[in-house]
Amino acid sequence: MVDIGCGREATFLMQQKSRIAKGLGFDFRIQNAVCDNIFLFHHQPNQSLKLNAHFADAIFLNAVLEHIPEPLPLLKECKNVLKNNGVLVMTTPTPFAKPILEFLAFQLHIINEEEILEHCHYYNLKDIQCLAEKLNMQLEKYTLFELGLNSLIVLKK
Repeated sequence: MVDIGCGREATFLMQQKSRIAKGLGFDFRIQNAVCDNIFLFHHQPNQSLKLNAHFADAIFLNAVLEHIPEPLPLLKECKNVLKNNGVLVMTTPTPFAKPILEFLAFQLHIINEEEILEHCHYYNLKDIQCLAEKLNMQLEKYTLFELGLNSLIVLKK
């Protein structure tokens, strides 16, 4: 399993540690580290992952896609890293979330302003379908959650 944008604590990977053979986490906010079967790597957003082709069964980008100005190169690299029938699982806020997130960040100051300023795009179903088509991947699932403010996306290689 690969988690791109795993965060400072690599929480998702740590939760899955006993269920997976090997987990790799990439984030610009962490240092290289190893914890049993979890390997963490300091990774700048525009760098290549430098992983072998057909390496991973699943790649996760949780709350990452909206921060990438041009996501296609990274998503193409993810596709290359996935084994046949592997899945790319992503979460991202929808356009409905934008005014709410900005209000919470800039008016109420209860969520991180810098992270909201980093948002480059808010994705709707059409946007995701377009990305899937450009990647030549099958859109297995598109589900809204948190009152339609976020989406869960599963693309299959």
